[in-house]
Amino acid sequence: VVLAILVLVLGAALVGRRLAPARTGPAAVVACTAPTALDCAFQGDAGIQQILTADLGQPLDQAQTIAGWTVTVRRVYADRNRLVVAYTVDGLDASRLILNSDPPQAEVADQALVAQGRWGGRKAGALAAVVWFDATALGDAPPSLVVRFTVPALQVAAPALPPESPPTALAGAPWPTATIVPDDADPRPWPTAPAGPGPFRFDLGIPFDARSRVAALDLAAPAMTVTPLPTATAPPVADQAAAFPTAPPVPTNTPAGPAPEQFTGPARLRRVVVTASETRLYLDSAPLVGDGCQAELQAGAWDSAHNSGECNCRMLPDGQTVCGFGAGLLETGNNWTFTLAGRWTFHFMVP
Repeated sequence: VVLAILVLVLGAALVGRRLAPARTGPAAVVACTAPTALDCAFQGDAGIQQILTADLGQPLDQAQTIAGWTVTVRRVYADRNRLVVAYTVDGLDASRLILNSDPPQAEVADQALVAQGRWGGRKAGALAAVVWFDATALGDAPPSLVVRFTVPALQVAAPALPPESPPTALAGAPWPTATIVPDDADPRPWPTAPAGPGPFRFDLGIPFDARSRVAALDLAAPAMTVTPLPTATAPPVADQAAAFPTAPPVPTNTPAGPAPEQFTGPARLRRVVVTASETRLYLDSAPLVGDGCQAELQAGAWDSAHNSGECNCRMLPDGQTVCGFGAGLLETGNNWTFTLAGRWTFHFMVP
């Protein structure tokens, strides 16, 4: 019962809210004034928006229907940084449809691409989503690109139960004692969610946008030593014993090893790859504490601090750090400045 209620609440909460992009979890559903759900789904970041506004990639109308539900691929796009697929979902009661916790999958020649994010849009019950994958494995310019795209089984929220009337207390009579009913023993019948149809599979021919700006660099920011904040001085032990009873130490989950603020090594900028959908910067020896935006970028007159666009820095399996900005900077100026974690700053040119 609790799980079913959570499904209903989460599904309803997605409507009309803008959430942070999810990397591998449920898609963020964008509230917007665009005319269609698909237009709303393209509002994720500037790089994603440009695919629609500049008519990049290829519009499609490739559909598959299972058990009364139809998934239709509407637009596809690929460059050196991202592979993007936009699709809509229509069905018997689309208002009860929620976006899957499991993201869609994309494979090229039996090689799985890594899903990086999704945005969703909902309008008048219609649902649309834009999902993008890391396209680094595709190389610089594949001559032909055939992608097996799979949308997992859909998730449909159960219909809402009618409200249960509260008990009425008689005047002057004591309120009856509440009875705790276990979740698995709810006396009311709970309607179960219908089994989700799917998966939906498509073989997509996607044109490759070979336009890019690439800078091979070897820039080292100087090593920095950050002095940890001073630790508060504890009163003498005798005073502590007089004022407070002795308490056992509280265990913590702090991992072993030096704190991130004590890092003193240099960071080295190796490469910049700019496409129409995203701008990426690759670094060596760049310490990060989890994923997220820990960087700022200025490219000509463009500044990440004053432009909408998703920013995410993450560690790669080979030990490199990559920071991506959801903005196509193919036409910006050549003079760039990049700052990581507020400590390491690089000045360079991108041809």
